[in-house]
Amino acid sequence: EPKTTRQALSNSTWFAAMQAEHNSLLHNGTWSLVPLSPNRTPIGCKWVFPVKENPDGTVHKYKARLVAKGFHQQFGYDYNETFSPVINQSLGLLHTNTLLTITTQSA
Repeated sequence: EPKTTRQALSNSTWFAAMQAEHNSLLHNGTWSLVPLSPNRTPIGCKWVFPVKENPDGTVHKYKARLVAKGFHQQFGYDYNETFSPVINQSLGLLHTNTLLTITTQSA
């Protein structure tokens, strides 16, 4: 399993898994880009790369998931509400061959 997005992008199998996840997120209307309200911090995201195995240990499926870093939420502020986290536009959403590549800057 790749530990970084760069490692995953260099492998055609993981690249295809990332494309499938991206297409699924777009098809399901998972997010929409909106302006970030003043004095608000966006919730970040990260790619994770689990390998699904068959009972005999052989590889069943390579999966790529783009997950929100929900641990950045503030306790007590809409903490018990269901809402759609927003992603900071400055993360640099770049379409490269239909793949959404997310680059982050150190805070």
